[in-house]
Amino acid sequence: YIDFAKEKNVEGNWNFAAIVYTLISGRHNVCFEVMDRFPDFRDLAVTVIHDELKSYQSQTSMEFGIENETAVRFVPCKLAEGAIENEKQAELVVPSNLLNAACVLFSNWRDSDEKNDA
Repeated sequence: YIDFAKEKNVEGNWNFAAIVYTLISGRHNVCFEVMDRFPDFRDLAVTVIHDELKSYQSQTSMEFGIENETAVRFVPCKLAEGAIENEKQAELVVPSNLLNAACVLFSNWRDSDEKNDA
């Protein structure tokens, strides 16, 4: 569907990761019902959110999922002398929907999920 939309120049952002984290952020109750029924979807969501956060951390992705999306900027503070070795890398900017989706995934995590994955 995404490839079709891109080929036909359908208006919208067709970044798969952005679609996933925007969906989880906006419709988390529905997504968790689906994740409970389909563990493969849960695994996909966790993988997508993790990979997307890593790409922002390593600064390989600066493309936000939705035009004019709100960003969250994490700025380090020194609690002790030498606590931050590389301040330039320590600052992190991510789309708010991505951060929200990660928080939603963490808040719904259960110990049984780890046991089922083993």
